[in-house]
Amino acid sequence: MPTCIYCERSDPPCGFTRDHVIPKALGKFQGDVVTLTQEVCGDCNQFFGDNLELFLNRDSAEAMFRFRHGLKDPAEVSRMFPRRVRVRLPRDGSPWGGVHLDFAPPPPGEPEPFLELVPQFGFERKDGRGWEYFTEQEFREQPDLERIERELGPRRVILFNSDEAKERLLKLTDERGMPLKKQDEFRGFPPFASGRVNAELEFTFDKALAQAVTKIGFNYLAKTQGAELALRPEFDPVRQFIRYGKGRPSNFVNFGPGPVLRDSRGDAKPARGHLLTVGWDADSATEVIARVCPFQHITYIVRLCANFGGVWRPIESAHLHDLETKRAERLAAAIQIQIP
Repeated sequence: MPTCIYCERSDPPCGFTRDHVIPKALGKFQGDVVTLTQEVCGDCNQFFGDNLELFLNRDSAEAMFRFRHGLKDPAEVSRMFPRRVRVRLPRDGSPWGGVHLDFAPPPPGEPEPFLELVPQFGFERKDGRGWEYFTEQEFREQPDLERIERELGPRRVILFNSDEAKERLLKLTDERGMPLKKQDEFRGFPPFASGRVNAELEFTFDKALAQAVTKIGFNYLAKTQGAELALRPEFDPVRQFIRYGKGRPSNFVNFGPGPVLRDSRGDAKPARGHLLTVGWDADSATEVIARVCPFQHITYIVRLCANFGGVWRPIESAHLHDLETKRAERLAAAIQIQIP
């Protein structure tokens, strides 16, 4: 009788539903390791979609690549990245270093989002290391005013993108006891003068994203090695972490160096999809490790099992979910997974 690999119910009232190894928002593929059919119940599948994959697909480093690969309309960017992704000008010690930016829908036909200025406050640092900027919300809720007085100088500016924003910022400086004596206006924001800017992104990787990434690795194990293995008690900790958030993310997910696909001659192959591997840890015969590398960008090392007590069996497997061919392809012997 089928049993859900997450809640371990063998007769769930909602039945079993198809669950994709790689979330559909990250690409639709054909092949033999694309979907689970009788391994995940409807309740667990709904929970994952509403609470884990939603964040992975819309508020993560991986969500940025959806635009680049044509998986998301950039006109919808305003509904994405509410909390875990921030964008700034590089903090290079210049007066504009660290200025907060935000994503904006681009003109029709442009494949990726544009950037726009966020209303904010700027304070020159006393140590000569440029300026420090606070968004409107940060200045309202977060800053330690004693630290501002201690570390930041009297030169202050407000950056805004509308008259309404300007009035809000000026009112807030009065409320915080730091009224501006001189109002510098930057309607023609100098860094935007050339039409292009270099920006740096800050990503927050929290428990929900760790659960979502771990789920991909566990789904891949169940699909390639069978639900019987995934249902063994040695996998209970990872099962409880994914479904119920029990445990610390660092016990299950760590970051590894980005993989490079090379052919039999050692020539690098371009990044064109999602790389998944599973197997025994090279340093332990009892640990099962998955590598989850969406868009071949960030490699997540996922510990699925720390102390396997069953009969040893070969479980090594590797697949590339190719975004160009739209297929999940088993990596042939001629292709090596090499860590630079």
